[in-house]
Amino acid sequence: MAFRPSLNIHSVFLKLIAVIVAALIGVVLVFEILTTRGFETVISQSVFDSARSETELFADAIAGSVRFEDAELMTRQIEDFTEGTNGALVSLEVFGSGLSSFSQWGASMPAATRALVEEALDTGRAVLDPDALMVAIPLRFGQDRAIVGSLVTQWSTAHLQALTQETVSQARKAAAILCLFSVALAYIAISRLARRPLQAAQADIARLEAKDFETPPSGTSRRDEYGHLARATDALRHELMASERSHRESYIKSAALDNSSAAVMLLDEDLKITQVSRNLTAFFEIYKDGLRKMRMNFDPARVVGMSIADFHPTGNIADQLRTLGDGVIEGIIRMNSKRLSIATRTIYSENRKILGYIVEWRDVTPMWRNEALLAAIDAIQMKAEFDMDGICVDANERFAVSICSGRTDRPSLQTLIARIAADADKTTEAVIHGLKNGSPIIGQLKLSGADGDRIVDGSLSCIRDKDGHGLSYLLLGTDITEKEHKLRIADQEREASEAEKTEVVQALGVGLRALADGDLTAKIAQVFPGRYEQLRTDFNGASEKLASALREISENAENIRNETSDITTTADALSRRTESTAATLEQTAAALDELTSALKAAADGASRANDVVGEAHRSAEASGAVVVETVSAMDEISRSSEQITSIIRVIDDIAFQTNLLALNAGVEAARAGEAGRGFAVVASEVRALAQRSSDAAREINSLIADSAGQVKKGVDLVGQTGGALRQIASSVTEIAGLVSEIAESSRTQSLSLEEINASVTQLDQSTQQNAARLEETTAASEALRNDAVTLVETVSRFKTGASVRIPSAEAAPASPARAVVNAPAREFVNEEGAKWLDF
Repeated sequence: MAFRPSLNIHSVFLKLIAVIVAALIGVVLVFEILTTRGFETVISQSVFDSARSETELFADAIAGSVRFEDAELMTRQIEDFTEGTNGALVSLEVFGSGLSSFSQWGASMPAATRALVEEALDTGRAVLDPDALMVAIPLRFGQDRAIVGSLVTQWSTAHLQALTQETVSQARKAAAILCLFSVALAYIAISRLARRPLQAAQADIARLEAKDFETPPSGTSRRDEYGHLARATDALRHELMASERSHRESYIKSAALDNSSAAVMLLDEDLKITQVSRNLTAFFEIYKDGLRKMRMNFDPARVVGMSIADFHPTGNIADQLRTLGDGVIEGIIRMNSKRLSIATRTIYSENRKILGYIVEWRDVTPMWRNEALLAAIDAIQMKAEFDMDGICVDANERFAVSICSGRTDRPSLQTLIARIAADADKTTEAVIHGLKNGSPIIGQLKLSGADGDRIVDGSLSCIRDKDGHGLSYLLLGTDITEKEHKLRIADQEREASEAEKTEVVQALGVGLRALADGDLTAKIAQVFPGRYEQLRTDFNGASEKLASALREISENAENIRNETSDITTTADALSRRTESTAATLEQTAAALDELTSALKAAADGASRANDVVGEAHRSAEASGAVVVETVSAMDEISRSSEQITSIIRVIDDIAFQTNLLALNAGVEAARAGEAGRGFAVVASEVRALAQRSSDAAREINSLIADSAGQVKKGVDLVGQTGGALRQIASSVTEIAGLVSEIAESSRTQSLSLEEINASVTQLDQSTQQNAARLEETTAASEALRNDAVTLVETVSRFKTGASVRIPSAEAAPASPARAVVNAPAREFVNEEGAKWLDF
């Protein structure tokens, strides 16, 4: 296929042209940006410098108009100033000293204008805003250069930028023409030096791509880079010719491998997968979920290129393959219940050089499961297999130990089932015939062993092929002979134990019925079987101890009855004496109550007198404090008057100085002539105000002097009053002390009598309570005696082997319970209703 060059937007030629154009445009743009910024900087700086200088000159010129508020002159000055700026001035505004706008020209000022004006007035110098091209300057007038207002101007660079625009436009046109010429020159040079050789090399590669290996490439005789490229292309042509022949041979082998029925893959010497068969791809689709747990990004369609180490369960597979030789390495991949086998063999060349490896994948799960199942059966059950003639062809160790008792010879199937046939009243041939026809024997099997019959829990069945023909007989089961023997012994022991229990229960029933009837002398004479003998001994011992205890209870009850009779007599006599003592204490308590009331009344009087004296003492002390505060206030008034006098002197001095300043201002105004006439009027008014302030200060000073004399006289009188009040307070304090001592003495006596009264009252109450408790004790003693008699009668019902005397049921009459009167505790209450505790 002939190569035809065409214009391609991705061509290197076009990219080079684009790079050159971009470089030229970049240079022009940089030059344009730098030039524009240079012009803008120069114009801005020039306008700003001019604005500052012209504003300062105009501020000096317009300061007089602002000082004297001559609006007409100010307007003419602003018009003359704006005409001379050649359109650079945008707006102008004049402010007075109080930030009031006198005049404005041009556009409205921005919001930041007032801030600039305030800063100019505060600092007293020009304030500049380079960003907004604004200048704020204070206006000064007179010999003292006093600030009379402020001037703000805003400028623009638009007029200068318009003048430079034409020059910049001509420069841009010249740069564009130069760029076009440079691009055309670069296009011609690159086309002749680079594009044509590249198109020839592209044609050569296109022939190789079309597998045209006969035509040599052009340009191999050149000595530049394109000559080297042509010679390299020719070498590649020869290598591709040899590779094509090898490719045909490899394709044939690959097709054979791909159509193989086995699931295989080919590896190169670096263990990279180079090819997989169709069956292996289908195999991977089945087990891809499990393989993805080993490699997260596993994809059955993208296995080629991966390493076998990503799958192989052996960690050092590379080291093992280097020393493999002609052997096979097999690994098992565990995926839950699945098992996959990987078998790897080495592929050698004719000179025994390793070309790669072939790997076969197989699912060995059924074989692994069968082996595991058979191993589990051999471990826990006996197994024996017989051919169709009944000869034992295979048996595990458990069968040999249980049935053969460790002997090497194996019994035939007929010998083994002889006991089963006998129990079923059949011949062994009939039993075997049933097994052959599909009737297995399941359950407990009695088999004939070398050392006697053995009991096996399992099954005996016939194994058949796909066509239903018998292959062999299989015995599976567990030897339970020893377990059955132990169960029979346990049943016999349980029956004997039940008989012994019945005999013991019956004997115990007879003894317990005798105890229920009150016969505590009953005994079990029958000897119990071994382990129950202790039960009989315990029953007889308990019966004997119970009888002994009841005998002791009867004797103790009789003693209790006798003692309670003596207690009742003694308690009755003590109760009568206690009641007499309680009556005497009640009379004593009444007498103490009357004495306490009298002392309480005396204490109340003394307490009220003490309160009155205390109130008088407090009033005297309060009056004294008021007098002290009055004297202090008078002193403060005197000191304040002196301070006011000093302040008035200062005011008089200020009026004098103001008068002098106004006189000097009038002289200066007279020198100024007509311009200072208004200021002279103001100066005369200031002198008049200063004179009036001086007169008023002298009058106030005279009044304050008179007031100070009156205050001093009042201070002396208040001091005398304070001395008299202090003497009164001292006398009242002495009286209060005497009355307080009387009240305290009365309170102490009253409290002592109250304590005596309370003690006597408490003693009276305790005595009466003791009398009541003695009455209750007498009644309780009588009740206890009756209970003792009843207890003796109850115990006499039991047969204990000893005679019991029944006491008389009559009880001594108990003394009638006397009413006990509790003397109430008294509380003395004063006139206000509160308990009288202290003064």
